[in-house]
Amino acid sequence: MAFPGVSYGPSAAPYIRIAELRAQREAATEQRYDSRARRLANDRARARRVIDHVSLSVQQKVDQEAAENGSLKDEMQRVLRHQ
Repeated sequence: MAFPGVSYGPSAAPYIRIAELRAQREAATEQRYDSRARRLANDRARARRVIDHVSLSVQQKVDQEAAENGSLKDEMQRVLRHQ
């Protein structure tokens, strides 16, 4: 019932049913919006983790190459000094 404890005449029944159906539809719509919002938040968090992981991997690779290039440079300088 729309208002518990209140008596309505028989002519109000269709209007009450319409109000109940409308409330159910609004609740279902709200649940869908909540579900979409949670899914979007999860997708954003997952994307952020992937971006962070890729950025870290790239930075590690750059650091490793810089270290290797530095050691190659040191090796070449050492070889050139001994000649």
